[in-house]
Amino acid sequence: MSPYTFRHTEEHFSFGDDSMRILHSHFIWEDGHMNSFVKYFYGMFIVMVMLSIGAGPVAAMPEGSYKKSCRNCSDDGNALSCECSYNKRYSRTTLDYTNCQPGSIWNEKSKLMCSPAESFPEGSYKKSCANCSIEVKKEKILNTTEDIQELACQCKMKNGNYKDTNIATSHCKKGSVRNDDGNLKCDRMSLNEMVAHQRSTTKTSSDAVKKVMEAVKKQQAGGAYFWVLVKTDDCAGNDIKETPGSPVPSMEMCNKDTVGKTAVCWDNVTQRHSSGRVFCTYKQTQTNACTGGQNIGYTFSCRYMGN
Repeated sequence: MSPYTFRHTEEHFSFGDDSMRILHSHFIWEDGHMNSFVKYFYGMFIVMVMLSIGAGPVAAMPEGSYKKSCRNCSDDGNALSCECSYNKRYSRTTLDYTNCQPGSIWNEKSKLMCSPAESFPEGSYKKSCANCSIEVKKEKILNTTEDIQELACQCKMKNGNYKDTNIATSHCKKGSVRNDDGNLKCDRMSLNEMVAHQRSTTKTSSDAVKKVMEAVKKQQAGGAYFWVLVKTDDCAGNDIKETPGSPVPSMEMCNKDTVGKTAVCWDNVTQRHSSGRVFCTYKQTQTNACTGGQNIGYTFSCRYMGN
């Protein structure tokens, strides 16, 4: 007589909102115990099923010292929930970290706490950046003084190391500041959004963007060839010449030979060049093809009256 029998069994498993039934077969010894060899592989199969039904890729948790004394954490993008220890006992605690200073979350007697960050811009960078600070600088451009907010952090790279990085956030779209492999980046406002933002946040009657646009309009009234401010962008290479000291392109550089070509300018206030200079560069590139550069600036196209 065989020492084992062959049996079919249906089992039901639940994982949150997901559930499934598994029809499996296994060997049972005469005494009713499952063959240990088969039991091992059956157990491994169940583990693989559970992993495959899980919620997918694990999202990065917000940075902070809480990681040293908390476990079983989950993050829905706004709130962090963990089991945190105090006196060798763990308790579940939840914190809405949307208004927390990046990297400041800690465990205080089984309760998640953080430092408020009223002046810090919103964005996903808070999950993977730490030791952030804000500096407000006053800079003068075209006889107008502007307050420029600069965010500096240590942000995590893909290799797990941290890198010092900073970004001027005054003209970033709300909630768009992010960590891109250790570099702070954001989505920039359009020209119209910049003007509206500055009018709502500054007491001065005119601002840097408005002054640039007004200066260009004066040029347009001055001759047959003129520059038109069409977008904020940049493109690499094909530079012809630079003119320092002004974010408004020179009229001399817009002529019959450069119609349709591009000037990119930086005022070091709204549009910043990595060199920190205020200047314009002129390119052989057609304006509609000028894109993808690293130093986003005011992008102008040379036009001819009647075009």
